[in-house]
Amino acid sequence: MRAAGIPARVVLGYQGGEINPVGRYLIVRQSSAHAWAEVWLQDQGWVRVDPTAAVSPTRVERGLNFALPDEAVLPLMARPEFPLLHKLYQNWDAVNNGWNQWVLGYNQQRQLELFSRLTGKKVDWSWLISSMLIGLFSILGLLSLLLFRRSRGKSTPLQRLYQDYLRRLAKLGIHSHPSESPTALAQRASQQLPQHAQTLQEITSLYLALRYGMPRSAQTVAEFRLWIEKLKP
Repeated sequence: MRAAGIPARVVLGYQGGEINPVGRYLIVRQSSAHAWAEVWLQDQGWVRVDPTAAVSPTRVERGLNFALPDEAVLPLMARPEFPLLHKLYQNWDAVNNGWNQWVLGYNQQRQLELFSRLTGKKVDWSWLISSMLIGLFSILGLLSLLLFRRSRGKSTPLQRLYQDYLRRLAKLGIHSHPSESPTALAQRASQQLPQHAQTLQEITSLYLALRYGMPRSAQTVAEFRLWIEKLKP
């Protein structure tokens, strides 16, 4: 064609293929490769001019194995006499295609498509980021609440007795400060309640010993409770 002065080109591509019923997609092998010529015609553009013989529609619609005679040499996976092997190949190819599509090719567009199917509406990245942040803060808030309630519920008998001691002091007009140590609290309370000075000293000594010193035996905890019960208006 070029020798005749007509622009021409060779086009490489594929003709035909095989539908995989497992994944519902088209398998195109190298055996489906084909080359043809195209020429440029005025007012028509590139027009296909295939120098090869006419291709049977069966070759395109049903694949290579149905278009060639039985004695033709075919690839192992394209032979019709091995239906079980061919079925196994289709299943394996569907698994491999799924891996390529949803793992290797799991890009941002596929992520948005997946969330769109899950939510039933079209989503964009701003909606996705907002939803993720809301979900993250909700989970963190729930975990913080659970940890707070769990820590409050794990108070020891000694801590509960000391809280009872602070309540008794409050009824006597002495309120503890969060930054005040037990010793400082006892000294301040003894100045305002001199009649309870000895009791306050014993309670504080026992509490510090039980909390930071001696083993918490049942006898010493019971003694600590008795001293607290003596603290009355």
